Amino acid sequence: MKYSTIYRLFVIVFSLFISLETTAQNQNQMQRRSDPSQFQPIGKIFGKVIDSQTNQPIEYGNVVLFRMRDTVIANGTVSNSKGEFVLEKLLPGRYFLKISYMGYATKRFDSLAVLPNRAEIDLGVVKLNTKSINLSDVVVKAEREALNYNLDKKVYNVDNNMANSGGTAVDIMQHIPSVTVDADGAVAVRGNSNINVLVDGKPAALAGFTGSDVLAQIPASSIESIELVTNPSARYDPEGTAGIINVILKKKSNLGVNGTVMANAGTRGRYNTSLNMNLRGEDFNLFSSYDARIFNMNSGSTTLQTSTFGNKSSILDQYSDIKNKMINHSINIGGDYYLAEKEFVTLSAQFRFGNFNSLSNISNLNYDGSRLLETQFNRVSDGERNNNSGSYTLSYKKSFETKTQELTADVMYTTSSMNNEADITQTYFVPVFIPESIQKSLSQNSNKTWLIQSNYIQPLGNLGRLEGGFRSQIKDLTMSNSYLNYNRITQGWVASGLSNNDYNYKEQVHALYGIYSNNFGSFTFQSGIRAEQVFVKGTILSTNQTYESNYFDLYPTVHLRYSFSDLDEIQLSYSRRIDRPQNRQLNPYEDRSDSLNIFKGNPNLKPQYHNSVELGYTKTIGKTYLVSNLFYRKNTNLISTISTLRPNGVTYSTFENVSKGESYGLEFIATQPINDWWRMNGNVSFFNNKIDDLGTLGGTRESKSWLARMSSTMTISDGFVLQFMFFYSSPTILLSMGSFGGYTGGGRGDGGGMGGGGIFYSGATAQSKMKEQYSMDVMMRKEFMDGRLTITLRLSDVFNTRNFNTETTGLNFYTNNRRKIDSRMAFLGISYRLFDTKSRMQDQERQRRLEEGYDEL
Repeated sequence: MKYSTIYRLFVIVFSLFISLETTAQNQNQMQRRSDPSQFQPIGKIFGKVIDSQTNQPIEYGNVVLFRMRDTVIANGTVSNSKGEFVLEKLLPGRYFLKISYMGYATKRFDSLAVLPNRAEIDLGVVKLNTKSINLSDVVVKAEREALNYNLDKKVYNVDNNMANSGGTAVDIMQHIPSVTVDADGAVAVRGNSNINVLVDGKPAALAGFTGSDVLAQIPASSIESIELVTNPSARYDPEGTAGIINVILKKKSNLGVNGTVMANAGTRGRYNTSLNMNLRGEDFNLFSSYDARIFNMNSGSTTLQTSTFGNKSSILDQYSDIKNKMINHSINIGGDYYLAEKEFVTLSAQFRFGNFNSLSNISNLNYDGSRLLETQFNRVSDGERNNNSGSYTLSYKKSFETKTQELTADVMYTTSSMNNEADITQTYFVPVFIPESIQKSLSQNSNKTWLIQSNYIQPLGNLGRLEGGFRSQIKDLTMSNSYLNYNRITQGWVASGLSNNDYNYKEQVHALYGIYSNNFGSFTFQSGIRAEQVFVKGTILSTNQTYESNYFDLYPTVHLRYSFSDLDEIQLSYSRRIDRPQNRQLNPYEDRSDSLNIFKGNPNLKPQYHNSVELGYTKTIGKTYLVSNLFYRKNTNLISTISTLRPNGVTYSTFENVSKGESYGLEFIATQPINDWWRMNGNVSFFNNKIDDLGTLGGTRESKSWLARMSSTMTISDGFVLQFMFFYSSPTILLSMGSFGGYTGGGRGDGGGMGGGGIFYSGATAQSKMKEQYSMDVMMRKEFMDGRLTITLRLSDVFNTRNFNTETTGLNFYTNNRRKIDSRMAFLGISYRLFDTKSRMQDQERQRRLEEGYDEL
């Protein structure tokens, strides 16, 4: 019955879109009659290229035109024997142009506007400088814009990001506007950590890992770009109330043999290396890559907690020292086979495997209200976590002769597992000495996921289009936890008094969606709706007790854009999203592995919902690019972590749908070329997070926060670049909106690492507040051998100021935590690009594939 409801809705939606298109075509025809040049390719850019020293014309100079909005190639040509070039049949819009030739510094022209009333642009005589020139003559080498805007997403190109040297995707996130990263690597957008992380458009989460855990395993050097989608269209999975982060990995496709080898070494034992290769023929492309990473991280923290029960007060003073070591390997292999010029299939496989070791030493001292020591004990945890995964994908893509008409389909199977073993030793010194007790924690997680999806785009009229598709995802997750005690008499392991936890979680999400978009003069719109049916079943394997939840939801989306001119425009968008309870939050098992903190899941949790509205404005003034965004989010049915401190000093925590919240804020982004060799980027974000826990934790709390980033890129000489990045974040309430941390065991009595062997959760909470943070990074990059060899030196947190200090307030307790991680480090990186002898053939192939731009909606 529920499936038939989905399909009937899908038919109704598409029928409505067809009806709308008939009206749209009539309106488009009227619009074109009144302004026939609005969508006609009437633009022309021309000029002449010469040598700046000899004034001789440069023949075969590469002239490439890019759309300003998304850096897609709009047109291209080469200069003739007289150095002359002409780009014709250009659509109205904003562009930037690059002129290059072997042995010369690339020349760039920003903010070229082709207008109906000014269709031709004469660049005159363009003089190219040879590469052996003085600083005063340097021009910026051609590089992609760091930030590009589409109608429903922001694209951050990371080719020249300083984190490329020795960093991971998490380090890249620290350079993206409105994104923050905490001490455990958890990523948040506008103060909300409930993010749906994708890799190449496909789910990234694996067994026992969050999206942030996966980001920490992806080397920055393997990333092409990062897409931040805060108000996604109906095509995207609505999971993740803060939006979507999509990591696009590099995949070369030039003719011949191509490759890049990279190695990085950092202080405190951090190393990584990568190798990327591809072989491209006329009708096939084979690609492969290997990445390896060794990552050592040390941290320390102090915690002071005061609590009151009646007339009795107590103080907990805790010190922790944690040493972590992570080794990861990633292998990616695949190939494209071209069935026709615009039709191909892709078969690929990706394998990840590695281990994570953690040694934590926590000292606990408990005092009474008069500061007299009552108890003292140490807790040492030595744990090892092994993980491996395999992902297999078969994709199909067909592009038609009509621009933007496209059919895609994907089948993806992912299997992953995580095994963890931790030995916990606890020794009491006060009030009496108790010899150390040893407990072993064993856990196993496995995940099998099928993903089947297809999408079709049908152009309608001149600029309209209809898009529709389906997506089915089936998950099967199993988690098992058991505990053993060490018997000194028998010198062996025996069963502990804690019950084992064996839990299976099955989830099916089936979706249909439709999107209609069109353009009426200066007005562009996109509207869509997504229908989803969800089936959830949780089973306690030891008792065969089951919990089921099935529900159907609709998720509408709207994106509007109006261009006042080719240099400024306004955007308005709306989306409805969901955060489904995770298997760890639903598991009713009572985790007592940490004697000071007891956790229990709630199988009756319901999804939490999110409605978001954003208003954005972009303006180009000369070479200055300005972006502003105003956003508002309304959150209902929030999942909160309810923690109660009992008189015996034990904290009991569970989850409830007891909160509601809202967030609003304003963002400013500016890009400013100071001169030919110096470019500045800056952004400031103001946001307010408000939570009403309906009296559970004391009512309503809110925090007005702001963060700022500023980066400076200077071309000191040809091929020598210097970058600075400064970051500041004001105090803010921690609002994680029902997400949960990875398998860390931190945040409880063990102070981090894998101390208790249990699972640490975090939900939407009005109890914790993060204090201010600030830091500065520096990077230097020098190219040799015509850009084939690159050496990079990066220094993170130059002044060692990045601290993670929090305050937590409960009904009868107050906690102050000060935490410091290894943040000041130096990295040295070397990258070498391999080219074959067919470079001229590659240039010809790239030139052949240049197409006239089409401004996708």
